[in-house]
Amino acid sequence: MESPLLGLTLHLCGNDLGFEGMTALCDVKYAPNLSSLTLDVAGNHLQPEGTAPLGGLCESTTLQFLTIIADDNQLGMEGLATFPMLVELCNLQSLTLSLRNNGIDDQGINHLALLPDHTNLKTFSLDVSH
Repeated sequence: MESPLLGLTLHLCGNDLGFEGMTALCDVKYAPNLSSLTLDVAGNHLQPEGTAPLGGLCESTTLQFLTIIADDNQLGMEGLATFPMLVELCNLQSLTLSLRNNGIDDQGINHLALLPDHTNLKTFSLDVSH
């Protein structure tokens, strides 16, 4: 039976998810109709590769609204590479990113700030404060 789940909010702050945990979270085959997701993974010691599984969100959902709170991790510049790909693959309408305290420099901030110019995003919010 297909799940009627349209929206999902997961608050998993202050754990130690890592790559395997993010892969499990992003395997949303159980909710193919999911259109809205809030994923709070702040303080999980995520390394740059920890964002790669986010691409799995697009493979099996109709995701349109995505909020990712990944403050206080170690994503760095490499971890940012996933977000432009994610926006394009999912054809997102709305993206909210909170990436505070992740070692992101000015170049990374500028790169992310250009996302709305090259996508179909209708709303975009970015927080990379320290």
